[in-house]
Amino acid sequence: MNQDCKKDWRELCREASSEADPTKLMSLIGELTKALDERDRKRGTSRGEISDTGD
Repeated sequence: MNQDCKKDWRELCREASSEADPTKLMSLIGELTKALDERDRKRGTSRGEISDTGD
């Protein structure tokens, strides 16, 4: 998946919250984890740190 096709973490959360298929849900969770890690990498924060940006 290239950069232009990546979904925002918020969209992935919405999709995951309504997904009934366990296999698709696990795939969405994997995408969500990557998206959040990338967001944190760009902001210079790591998992577990609290940010004041509200993002």
